Amino acid sequence: MIHGRYLADGFLLEATFLLAKAKEGSPWGRLLYDGDRVVIFIALAAEAHVNHALATALSKSEWEASKEWRFKEKLQRVRDLTSGSSLLELGREPVQRLLDLIERRNELVHGQPDIWEIKPKESSSKGMLIKVSPGRWGTALPQAAKWLRDLCVYVEALADSDVKTWQDHAYLARELLSMRKALDDWKPKRDGPELLTLSERLVDWDFERDDRGA
Repeated sequence: MIHGRYLADGFLLEATFLLAKAKEGSPWGRLLYDGDRVVIFIALAAEAHVNHALATALSKSEWEASKEWRFKEKLQRVRDLTSGSSLLELGREPVQRLLDLIERRNELVHGQPDIWEIKPKESSSKGMLIKVSPGRWGTALPQAAKWLRDLCVYVEALADSDVKTWQDHAYLARELLSMRKALDDWKPKRDGPELLTLSERLVDWDFERDDRGA
C-alpha cells in the first residue's frame, strides 16, 4: 500500500505549493481562483489519506466494499478502527471541517451556473444568459489555509492512533504544522515565501524517499 501514501503525499505537496504561490482574486482569463485550486488539491489529499488508511487496515472484502462508501462513511469507519484520539470523531474538529472541505470541493467541480432567460426588451440577442452566482467561485485563501491545517491535524491524529499501519503517515503533515500559526491566520504576502521554502525542502525529502524506496 506504499503507493497510496505516495499519492496522498503528492496531493498534499501540490496543495501546499499552490497555497504558497497563491494570490487573492482571479487573473483575467482564468476560470478558477487560486483559493479554489488549493481547495481541490487539499480535498484530493484528504480522500487519498483516508483511502490509504482504510486500505491498510481493512480486510480485502471490506476494502472493496468501501469503494462505494461516501466520504463521511469512510471517516466513521476510520474512527471505528481505533480507540485513539477524539480528533478522529465525526461532529468534532477537524473531521467536521474536512466534511465542509469536501462539500466546498463538490460545489466547485459539480456546481451548475444560474441561467437567466434574455427577454427581448433587455437585449436584441436571443438565447440564454449564463450568470455565475456570487461566491460560487472564489474561495478565500485564509479559508483554504485553514483546511490545509485541518487535514494535517487529522493525518497527524491517524499517525498517533493505535493502528500500527497508520503510524508512518504523518511526516509531511507534521512539517507543515510547524507553520500552524501562519495557517491559522494566513496572509499571502507575509506567509507565502516561508511556506514555499518549506515546500521545496519537503519535495527534496520526497525525492530522496523515492530513491530509498521507503
